[in-house]
Amino acid sequence: MAAVPLLTGLASVLYTFYPPVHAHSAFYIGVTLLVVGSWVWCAIMVVMFTQWKKANPGQTVPLVMFATTANALLWLWTSAGVAVEVLFQLIPWALGWMDTIDIGLSRTLFAWTLHPIVYFWLIPAYTAFYVFVPKQAGSYLFSEEAARMAFIVLVVFSLPIGMHHLYMDPEQAKGWKLLHGLGTFIVALPTLVTGFTVIASLEIARRLRGGKGLFGWIGSLPWGNPMVLSVILSLIMLIFGGFGGIVNATYAMNAMIHNNSSLAASGSYFVHIP
Repeated sequence: MAAVPLLTGLASVLYTFYPPVHAHSAFYIGVTLLVVGSWVWCAIMVVMFTQWKKANPGQTVPLVMFATTANALLWLWTSAGVAVEVLFQLIPWALGWMDTIDIGLSRTLFAWTLHPIVYFWLIPAYTAFYVFVPKQAGSYLFSEEAARMAFIVLVVFSLPIGMHHLYMDPEQAKGWKLLHGLGTFIVALPTLVTGFTVIASLEIARRLRGGKGLFGWIGSLPWGNPMVLSVILSLIMLIFGGFGGIVNATYAMNAMIHNNSSLAASGSYFVHIP
């Protein structure tokens, strides 16, 4: 349903579909069904998590199940923002049931989803880091407790930080912007923990297999193993990505390099479609 207006040029609203940019109602309805349909998977993961706990009383949930369920909860929570925006604003507006909508509220609801969705993509990578890489390198995870803490912090603090995309938005109060900035800095913590834990696991693996010296173990890593090599390269990329996140979390730096709230600068908070 969403693909038809996309292919016919009736949904040229970019990824953000910010109003007052207008798309065909079928696009908004299709997007809403897609998002709501994904909630079925979230419910399945939570139910399976609960069933496993009942069937294995007193045992710790496997890390991969813990991480995947955390990801489901994250997606359920973060996708609610854009679902509310589309369901209660954009669809009635596109169908002609509403003459005006609050585009400041639309931006806020979309920001609710905008940045946390990145962590929905990131958590599967973190899961691979923690679950697969130590075994592929021939060792064990340095700290499973640290891994679980990282996933919990991502779920708890990922929602507010999407608002740093609204630093330039006049509808957002300064106190909220400060809170969102602090939340963004806090989310840097699980990234640092992940980098340390995975690298420590790799070092343990190679020292168990004869790696010597302060950095000699690096050369003995199984560089020919695609899983290990891909993770090492992705960790290097994560360093640059994390640095960019810290820059965007800093209000003054964000104002210089990341002012993407051009609609806010227009001064038009309500839009009327004749």
